[in-house]
Amino acid sequence: MERFLQKKKNGILGGLALNFLGFLKTLFGISRFFNVKSCQRK
Repeated sequence: MERFLQKKKNGILGGLALNFLGFLKTLFGISRFFNVKSCQRK
């Protein structure tokens, strides 16, 4: 049972890390998109 809980915990942590990386990538893409738009306006 303890081993199962540990595995589950690692899975949750891994999922959070993946979600966080995806979130950062999205933010980076949005900021780049806005930077390109503001550069084109000048």
